[in-house]
Amino acid sequence: MFNRVTTFLGYKSSDAMLGLSLKHNCDILDSIFIGESPNMGEPNMVYVRNGSHVMWPRSTPRDRQQGQEYIGLHLYDGNPFVSGNTFADFRDDDYKNAGAIGFRKPHAGEWPTLFKNSKFDFEDGLEGNYVKGNERFTWGGIGDTERMGNIFDYDGTITGHAGWAVVRDQPFYSSSLCQPRPHLGNMTSCPHRYVNAAGTGSGFAKIDMTITRNDVIEWPEVNNIFKDPWHPKLSTDHSYIYSFPNSSLPSHFSLSLEGLDSGLSLVVGVCVPLEAGPADLSLRGSPHPAEVSSYEALTGDTTGTAYYWDREVGVIFRKFQVLSLFYIKMSTK
Repeated sequence: MFNRVTTFLGYKSSDAMLGLSLKHNCDILDSIFIGESPNMGEPNMVYVRNGSHVMWPRSTPRDRQQGQEYIGLHLYDGNPFVSGNTFADFRDDDYKNAGAIGFRKPHAGEWPTLFKNSKFDFEDGLEGNYVKGNERFTWGGIGDTERMGNIFDYDGTITGHAGWAVVRDQPFYSSSLCQPRPHLGNMTSCPHRYVNAAGTGSGFAKIDMTITRNDVIEWPEVNNIFKDPWHPKLSTDHSYIYSFPNSSLPSHFSLSLEGLDSGLSLVVGVCVPLEAGPADLSLRGSPHPAEVSSYEALTGDTTGTAYYWDREVGVIFRKFQVLSLFYIKMSTK
């Protein structure tokens, strides 16, 4: 089910491939999602994981040769407030992948999506899956499309840790502080806060651009490889650099970090041509950027205005902070 901007109070879904998919920002309150109920229905022929066509002991919504995905709450373009909901009976078997919460696109669950007071009638990992992501080219997935997003667990009723997030278990997103949960579809739970990196190149605006997290430089996020929309998430516990192959910095480049709050900050660098100087580039933003003389001065800034241009390596660093509109625009002359 897709929807308009709506408050779903007491919504009920059972025995469906998809309980609710959120195209717009909505509230989902005190609702119930059941993967498979005791209502068995009639046996029918389905395709299972090994490719066999077998008689399945209960009714199914429909069958697909490449596998099935049963999801209760499907995160999509909408950024919902989800509170007081109950999830029951989302278990993998030979016919399906199942999860109480899943994703329709890469990085679904953008800020300000928030989950609290989530209730489950099964034990995660042993009796089913609280969350289910689908990697590319995996059974139950959608070919080369990656359906692995982000869940902010406000009170710890999903991860067991208040303020943690469920993200993809990939080096760009995880760290040694995270707790891998492979049964969730190669997802992990982490103590980091993540923000949306919006601006040039995001969504379906494919350009040659790479984001490198500075402590795992061998595992960057690269735009313009797959057809998926690109909505990368950055952790406030790490720093990043945007780069452009073959000096392909766009003539106008902008970057905003959405969801940066609660006293958090994040340093992001943008590669620019080594030969460029103040006469070649203009830097704008809100609050208006003010150049500082060293990287140390940048990291110590509390005003939200500072940037540092390291001309030896060709990187402009900006410390994004809260209580402002955050974006950088650079125009080559």
